Order: sequence, then C-alpha cells, then structure tokens
Amino acid sequence: MDLHISTEEQIAIQSGWNGDAHSDITARIGDNWAVNAFFYSRNRRHRDRPYDLIHYAAAGVVANLIDFNGNVLATANLATELVPAVTAPVVTRVVPGTATVGEYDRITLPSPPGSGSLSVAMRGGTASLRGGTSATARIVPTVTAPRQAAAAFASMLGAPWTMEFVSGVIVDVHGTIVTGGGTTAFVQSVDVSDLQYLYGWSGVLNLAAVDPSFAGQPDVYPVWLVIMLTPSGGAAAAAAKIPVRLLI
Repeated sequence: MDLHISTEEQIAIQSGWNGDAHSDITARIGDNWAVNAFFYSRNRRHRDRPYDLIHYAAAGVVANLIDFNGNVLATANLATELVPAVTAPVVTRVVPGTATVGEYDRITLPSPPGSGSLSVAMRGGTASLRGGTSATARIVPTVTAPRQAAAAFASMLGAPWTMEFVSGVIVDVHGTIVTGGGTTAFVQSVDVSDLQYLYGWSGVLNLAAVDPSFAGQPDVYPVWLVIMLTPSGGAAAAAAKIPVRLLI
C-alpha cells in the first residue's frame, strides 16, 4: 500500500494533488503488508498542488500497528529508500495510421510523479497559417483536463486538443488531424523542473501474530497504524496516525 502522509495533519491523503484524507485503511490479519510511505507538507500557494513532497534522506521510519490501549500489535522498520529515476523524459512520435486518431506525441516520465507540474511546449505544423506558432501549457498530472490543454494550444492548429494520462509515467498529447498533406503539431520540449518524483520509504509489516479478535469495525475494535519519523539529525515524532480496518 502506498501511503501519502501529510506530516502537519498526521493523516494519509490521496496524493500531492488531492488532499482528501483516507477515512481508514484496510489490512488482512496474517498477511505480510507491504507499506510505502511518502511524506508531504501543505503548500498554500498552489491550488492545483496543495501538497509538496518532502525528501527525507537518511531518515528512520517505523510503522507500528497499535490497539486502543497503546499496545504494539506489529512493527516494521521502513528501511528501504525508494529513490526515483530523475533522467529527462522521453518524447516518442506515435503514428497509429488511422483516419480518426492521427499522429500524436507520447511523453514518458522516468518515474511516477508525486507532486508539482510539468510544462509542455507544442509547435504547430503547416496545416494553417497559424501552424508556425508555438504555445506552452502547464500540466498537473492526473488533474489537468483536456479543455485546459485545448485552451493553451488551440491558437496553433485549432481545437480539439486532448491530453491523456495513460499511467503514472505516460502522457499522451493529441492534436487535430492534419489533412491535405500538412504536417502535424509536435511536442517541442518538456520542462519538469517543477515536478517532484516520488521519494519515500518502504518496508513490510508482518500481521501474522495479530489476534483475530481485532478484526471488525474500527469503531468497535479501534486499531491504528502509527508512522514514526526520525529525520536525519532530528528527533522521532509521529508523522501519521491512521485508523485501520482489520479483516480475517
């Protein structure tokens, strides 16, 4: 399970672009529970990026499953650093060869992003007089709507423009289909200087020794996952306390 943790609020959020909190998380007694923890701080300046990823290099991270009396039911050191690749993105021209899709550009990022945005500069083809111009759009992964891309790029070749997030690392940019022997628009450059790639900590929480009587509704048998974080040179503190629903 990937846990995106707001250290200020000590909660698990959906992602760096979505601050909605998880009401609880579910785990099964007896499993080896793989936990990946990514830490965030609130960013009050960017509406589309409410949280910034924090890089805690050389930190100590411990995951404890505790009951309502504070007893530790299971514990794990998240000792493996998740270090993202930070090479330049790759832009590939895709030519499906159909009458309805046309050519488009695929941007492949080196690692799944965790927060921030990327800027895509498009250059027009020769389908119209506007084709020689270029435009740039700021793209927020998983948030940017096709109409936002259309608004930025329509001055070149005209709408419709679409942008599709095929996966966490692939972005497809589709432009209007060019007819009459013209050339299609293309991605001129991709700027990822504002993009933050996922950097966190990973470990396995063994739930084999957890008493099956804890399974059930969290309000009846309250159990929490507590993430303890010790930054390099700092003191240990609780980064998150998340309700857990245990199943058998």
